[in-house]
Amino acid sequence: MGRAMLIFVVLMTTIFASVLTSVYRNIGGVPDVLIRNQLNKEIENLSDFILKRAVREAASENFLEDLQSMTEGGGVEVGGSSGGVSTTDMVFTRIYGAGEEVYNNCKVDSIRYSFASSSQNYKIQTFISGEMQGVEVSRTAEMAFSYPILVEGTVTPNIVYLEFDQVLRLNWLKEILRKIFGITKNDFPDSTSNNYSGSFHGLSFSSPTGNHDTDDISDWGDSNNKLFVKLNGHNTYITIDPDPVNKPNNFMAMDTTKEFSLLTFAKIDKHGRNKVDGFLGILDEYDDMRDRQGTLMWIPTDPRAPAGGRDDLRNRPAAAIWFETTEIGKPAGKLHFQVTQRKLKDGEEADANGNYSDSQYELIDLDAVMDYTRNAVVWNRVEERYLIFFRRWVYRFNEKHTDSAWGSYALTYGIEMVNGESRGVLRGYLNGGLSEQGGKVVTVMGEPLELYPNRYGMTLGARDIRNSNGNPVSDSDASRKHLFGIIDQAGMSDYILPEDEVGHWHNQVLKPTLMHYIRD
Repeated sequence: MGRAMLIFVVLMTTIFASVLTSVYRNIGGVPDVLIRNQLNKEIENLSDFILKRAVREAASENFLEDLQSMTEGGGVEVGGSSGGVSTTDMVFTRIYGAGEEVYNNCKVDSIRYSFASSSQNYKIQTFISGEMQGVEVSRTAEMAFSYPILVEGTVTPNIVYLEFDQVLRLNWLKEILRKIFGITKNDFPDSTSNNYSGSFHGLSFSSPTGNHDTDDISDWGDSNNKLFVKLNGHNTYITIDPDPVNKPNNFMAMDTTKEFSLLTFAKIDKHGRNKVDGFLGILDEYDDMRDRQGTLMWIPTDPRAPAGGRDDLRNRPAAAIWFETTEIGKPAGKLHFQVTQRKLKDGEEADANGNYSDSQYELIDLDAVMDYTRNAVVWNRVEERYLIFFRRWVYRFNEKHTDSAWGSYALTYGIEMVNGESRGVLRGYLNGGLSEQGGKVVTVMGEPLELYPNRYGMTLGARDIRNSNGNPVSDSDASRKHLFGIIDQAGMSDYILPEDEVGHWHNQVLKPTLMHYIRD
């Protein structure tokens, strides 16, 4: 009996030990699975971003110069059966070294450009790797398309450029953490080398970027792609801090005291945001905001200035593009391209350090205004019924907004010689100023003065208006003038874009390429 019990105990101990070993082995693999999943998400997002950037760079002057120098220096890989170097056989590979093109835990190893049949048809292959805590992943993506590579360089904002290519996950949680703990949200990276970033504000339980129910990417790569920012006309907007954390050595500030250009694409809802119901249709009604449309880009003078205070700085931008509703319920209105000049008052003297205070300057408004009729239905106001007896009015995003064309908006300002006289010249552009696409150009001239300096960055989709303590005023404040629509491709350059470049910008974003396939 004792021997049988001993054998039974040994047998059960062996079984129990093998079970524990198996459990330990499986549990030990869980962190690796989680890490691998995290890496796969990072490398997938990076792959999408690098593919799109590679398309844009393929027509840039720097790329063409690199391609030419490599061809002349014999540094171009050659393929095909002809044995000679030609555009149809050429393979151009850009290889990145250690520390270059690193994004979080992933790195771009190389990008390969090759041609097929003609210099009009080519493909891009990206090779990306990632590593974290000993776990390694890699990803290769490929895209083929028709696009004339040997063309004039593209127009790309060089101070800040937000392309809104990111899907924002758990935005509602991030927004709560931001409000409670002041955690910075770097939602949209800057495509320039200045390392700015855009932070999305507003409580959204789904990603505020793109069409959630649309998987068609036939228009991938332009402002008609499925990634853009939806703004609800009530409490959503994007801010760009003027002082990024990691400034490069050649950092370029968003300076409005020198010549510059502002550029963006948007669709402004033709009806405006009407009154809607809150939770369960009985709590927290939202006002009719149709008279508050709508700010596209806003660089403030002093957003903390009190309402009706000195020079009304609260409502005067250093530079801005915004739409004014002239009659509620009508799609027609006015587009404003506005700047604020400053001129030193007569008799004012500098302090011991040679500086002047803001109160020593006279402010002068320049406002280029044009008639504009909105034609896009971006949001649908619908009646929802629930629990049989209850109903409420809410807004739902209109997936068929693609029936309406995007509009491009640009502002330029600088001091120019006009008829032998120095003038401050403000220009506002709609649709690149291209008449065949409904474009317009409005020019206003004033004294050759610098503008009010930019100390607070830029806001997209609303006016930057704050309390004296620096916190934003309530979203229900009528002076915020939120944008009710969608926005994409927003940026700033440090020079006056000529009219032909503004038109080129409009066309290159709307019609950049014909896509054949994507393998990702």
